[in-house]
Amino acid sequence: MKNLLRILFRIFLFFGCAWIGNRFLHQDIDFYNKNLILFNVQAASQAVTAHDLITMENESRSANGLAPLKVDENIMKCAQDTADKMAYYHMNGHIGDVRNRISSFGYNNYYECWATENWWLGRADSTLDEIRQSWGDQPHMIPAENPLYCHIGAGIAEADDGTVYFVLQAAYPAFKAGCDYVKPEVAEIHGLKRVTSGESGVFNGSDLIYKVITTTPDPDGKTWHTVKQGQALWHIANAYGTTIDDLASWNHISTDTLLHLGQKLLIPGKGSAPTSPPIALPTMKADGTFRYTVKQGETIWGIAKMWNIDIDRLLSTNGLNQESVINIGWNLWIPVTPTITSLPSSTLSPTATGIPNLAKTETPPDDKKDIITQTASEKEDKSKWLKAGSILLGFLGMMIFCIYKLTRK
Repeated sequence: MKNLLRILFRIFLFFGCAWIGNRFLHQDIDFYNKNLILFNVQAASQAVTAHDLITMENESRSANGLAPLKVDENIMKCAQDTADKMAYYHMNGHIGDVRNRISSFGYNNYYECWATENWWLGRADSTLDEIRQSWGDQPHMIPAENPLYCHIGAGIAEADDGTVYFVLQAAYPAFKAGCDYVKPEVAEIHGLKRVTSGESGVFNGSDLIYKVITTTPDPDGKTWHTVKQGQALWHIANAYGTTIDDLASWNHISTDTLLHLGQKLLIPGKGSAPTSPPIALPTMKADGTFRYTVKQGETIWGIAKMWNIDIDRLLSTNGLNQESVINIGWNLWIPVTPTITSLPSSTLSPTATGIPNLAKTETPPDDKKDIITQTASEKEDKSKWLKAGSILLGFLGMMIFCIYKLTRK
């Protein structure tokens, strides 16, 4: 009897551990997938980013047999501040005193450090190879060849004339061995003083508003303006002698739209009307239903607005809820019946429309609704079975364990 109970007890432990492990692994996978979906990064206005500069420098150190430099948030702030200043004042040389400037941003707990700085004046379409070649001489190779350096940061800023400043800084703490910041209590014992900035506050490039420099029409007769730092619709409209309403209408945006750096705007031509936005219908399947493929940066609310459909209807049609996060490449069912109106000519007034009339359907497609209902029912049944199974296993386990203990007495 005792041997039988021992066997049953071991079987219960085996299956119980297997079931718990399976549930844990599935929850872990779902957790990471949700986070990966959220990490959508917006593209920078320049082809080369600050982190590209850092990666390039660490690749050079690796080729020289040195450990990579660690990104330091204080050096990152200092490098970006330096780039902002150089771009604003159209500088053609280093600002100077890079050691104290980096420390004044909090590096090494504001105590002295050793540092070096590389900068390069390029364009928005400059390549990493161009920068690498420019920094290929010995003075610019210090952070890639000196084993004492520990930390790195970089910044990029565009001037109002379109030129771009690329700045890279590297440093290591002074008066100590290793890469850790000096502790304030240790610094006081040795009489070290903190570095203070001689300026009144930190230069904030994000507060700048660059002057709007008008451009000439391209070979097709269209005038395009690339948005610079701080520019809003009214700055651009005023410089080109047009109105905010016309500028917004020609670019199919609202008058309160926030512009982003590098955005290209079509300038209204005198005596002509805006063109209609391109029509992009979802793909119709063989059964007459429509699917739309999610693109980068899109949200379920934006897609519902795009197709003029109720958000709750779009969610229910695709088996989603308000907390669902969609991913790039998903094919969503669109509960509409598109009927395309005739396209407007280039002479239509700004109030004319060329957007398809998307009539709402009262219910999602029957076959899709069946699938959704069936899927939801299966999930509910599965959840009930899992709960019942866990309760039953726990009950049987307790019974076996109690009987086993009683028989041993």
